[in-house]
Amino acid sequence: MRSPSAHSKAPVVPAGARPLDAAFSGAYLLRSFLNRRSEYRQDPPIASVLRVADQIISRDPSDEIRPNAVMDRISELIEARDLDSVDALIESLRETANAHDAVTVRCVEVVVALHRGQFDAALSQINELLALALHETHLAVPLGQVLANIMHALDELVAALGPTEQLSAAAARTRARVNDLHAQVISDGDRGTSA
Repeated sequence: MRSPSAHSKAPVVPAGARPLDAAFSGAYLLRSFLNRRSEYRQDPPIASVLRVADQIISRDPSDEIRPNAVMDRISELIEARDLDSVDALIESLRETANAHDAVTVRCVEVVVALHRGQFDAALSQINELLALALHETHLAVPLGQVLANIMHALDELVAALGPTEQLSAAAARTRARVNDLHAQVISDGDRGTSA
């Protein structure tokens, strides 16, 4: 699953977390972000950073299953169209989901429904995500990222099936919302740096 921009805010390290935990969490997040797009993976300097992140992750003594590691696996399974295996992983994410992760889980459900041809259910969930109210820019980054993933899935379907009124309209509305959220995040960042 892909990310529309590099304007994501830094991860928040939970109070009381040890610096080593933060380092491993950062390595997982970095790997997840850089591993999302094939053009990133094919770029030699980025591939080098991915190898370093993998080396750090391999030294993680924790037996905790990190949500972004689960998301990486879900992305691989969706690309392979192993949608049945995705279902169980969605449940494991849902159990520990914070507000950001809950938005991501909903995205995965939409993408799976689209790939299964369950267009009515997917379009209904897309409409709910598009209408999701934000408090200032809280959740704007993860919502923009998940909507970009949905937009890419819609674009793939339109390319494979040919344009349908419903899918094309949903893709256009989703693209407009992604652009709006991106502009909000940029504007918020500009306000933060000029204060």
